Amino acid sequence: MKIYGAYFVLSILLGDVLLVESPEPINLEKDNIYDLNRICAQVATVKNYMDIHINNLKGSRACNVTLEADEKKSTLKAYFKKYKAGDACSGAVNLYDSRNFAQLGNEGYCKSEAPKGHYELGTSGTLSVAKGDSSIDAVIRVVEYYIKDKECPEGKFDCQEKNLCIAKSIACDKSADCPNSKDEGDECPIINWRPLYTLIVFVGIVLAFCVCAMVVWEETSRKKRGNRPLPPPEPQTIAPGRFDGAYTEHFGVPEKQPDTEPTAYSPIRSSPAQIPATTTSPV
Repeated sequence: MKIYGAYFVLSILLGDVLLVESPEPINLEKDNIYDLNRICAQVATVKNYMDIHINNLKGSRACNVTLEADEKKSTLKAYFKKYKAGDACSGAVNLYDSRNFAQLGNEGYCKSEAPKGHYELGTSGTLSVAKGDSSIDAVIRVVEYYIKDKECPEGKFDCQEKNLCIAKSIACDKSADCPNSKDEGDECPIINWRPLYTLIVFVGIVLAFCVCAMVVWEETSRKKRGNRPLPPPEPQTIAPGRFDGAYTEHFGVPEKQPDTEPTAYSPIRSSPAQIPATTTSPV
């Protein structure tokens, strides 16, 4: 416990030194902007592209990041996606190619407006920011370009310029990665389907969760109702000597007549003579 506590204190007091000498590799993830202060003195492998954010370097140390292409048959180019600096900027920014040639001049770039164009780095390069006394807020995008023979490899977008191809995943993302901006031209759909697809998936997940919750709630309620004792049946009164009306109706059983005096019947004859009545009992 004491060792970890001492390390924590040293991390606060000597944060810059520990950060520069950190042996941890960079975990590159797609669609993320990487803070320059967190990747100083590191080797970063560029897979398709990476955005490096330079922010608030006032009074900070100098920082260098080595950039390497992910595939052998590819080259790196960098351009400034965002740039803001004061007129008295002294923290110069520079890009060095694989031959260690300064792309932004030997003294580096330190002006208020963003440098224009794409800068060739080769299979590897270096981003360097000098220690200065004024802040810079910029995003430098480093893109991996594939050199095609006759056509672009599968899954790559053809820039139709200088045999360059880029990953299809970074085409039509509102950042012109091809030098001629072909990847943000008329071929791009008006509607960006990526956020829409994400929204559809999110709504589907929410609906599925609601349906599952309703099913669980109904099943729980049914079990609770099943554990309750049934109420006693209501008493039913039937007239004495009679069948239930429903039973009579469905089964065609005649209703039983109430107990009364026997009725006398006399057969009908052609003779007008009357025959004494005989008593018969109902069947």
